[in-house]
Amino acid sequence: MITTSIYDSKKQELNFYISSLKKLDSLSNEQSELWTDLAKVLKQQPFKIDSFMIILKSNSYMMMYNMIESTIRELISTIYDAINTSSLRYDEVLDKIQDLWEKHQFLGLDDSNDTKSDSYKKEAHRCISFILKKQKIKFYTNNFKLSGNADFDTILSVTQNLGINFDTTTIGKYKNEIDTIKRNRNGLAHGSYSFIELGSDKTIDDLYQTSLHVETYLEQLKKDVNNYIKNKDFKKN
Repeated sequence: MITTSIYDSKKQELNFYISSLKKLDSLSNEQSELWTDLAKVLKQQPFKIDSFMIILKSNSYMMMYNMIESTIRELISTIYDAINTSSLRYDEVLDKIQDLWEKHQFLGLDDSNDTKSDSYKKEAHRCISFILKKQKIKFYTNNFKLSGNADFDTILSVTQNLGINFDTTTIGKYKNEIDTIKRNRNGLAHGSYSFIELGSDKTIDDLYQTSLHVETYLEQLKKDVNNYIKNKDFKKN
């Protein structure tokens, strides 16, 4: 099984966060002495401790999105490492991998001092020479772009572009939740959503269930990526 230390760490953080929210919610429902004291300490007009709880609930979307995007990046990095260490020529990898490698070669050319047409001609000539000389292809993680766009369809497209058989039979039902996490995260990050407004209609149990679905989704992706690497499915038959 592939190593996913970033995913494992993020999962522990999220589990701890949701567990802490559940404990705070329990204190609130019991109206314990500790909760009453905490309410006094945190009271600051126009906000009360209930406002603080709502903000904490909204922040769970930031954490869930962070776990999703960082896990995708970790898995892509692992895939690129597997391809690189296999020392394969252009003609030895899947057509989809060839297409992806070609796209990567032309990234950033618009920033060149040459005219756009000259830049593309030079890079096309270099690629042709590279292939004819049967050199080994390499992928670099910094060429992978995803920031803020990790929703269900985008992630599925990323896997398809690599030729990964991402089995969505069971996890397809979580599409709306994955998409909502991205939308809420972006709304909070860009200021179009209020932390207090967003979390006001969500219960702790709602968030707990969503976090479990995210884990199930990522575990399936991790399993399919592991099979992809183990079987070297990036190679031509």
